[in-house]
Amino acid sequence: MEAFGLGGNITNEAPSTYNGKACEEYTVPTIIPVLNVTMQTDMWYVVLNGTAGPDTPLADVTYLTPFGENLGTSSSIYGDFMVGIPDASKFVVTGKAQCKQAKNCNGSSSSQKEEGETARILRERGVKLAGQSRASPLMAEMYELEA
Repeated sequence: MEAFGLGGNITNEAPSTYNGKACEEYTVPTIIPVLNVTMQTDMWYVVLNGTAGPDTPLADVTYLTPFGENLGTSSSIYGDFMVGIPDASKFVVTGKAQCKQAKNCNGSSSSQKEEGETARILRERGVKLAGQSRASPLMAEMYELEA
């Protein structure tokens, strides 16, 4: 589980409402740096709680618009978002004692090998993968064009 927080190039659009609740609206674009092309835009609707406690997300609406083409929209609604540490009983795995560990656990699989290979190639080209565990082939090509 991750803590709620926004990163990147954030713009506070204005006070807004989402499903009748007063909130702030934030825009977070995902941009290919080399081409300066917006691939998607996330619209976050957040209740700011100030000193009363952590801010509470209401929804994240993602508009997929690579190269200006509107491909669709997806929404994540946080209707029962609760601040704090989740109850440990929600993470109890039943039957764990009877479940044998896979032979390749903590080893490499083909997808892990590809991921590592892509990261290695990008690092060799001088690309810093800050906080990204996976780099797509498209991003590799973009960085190659820059080099």
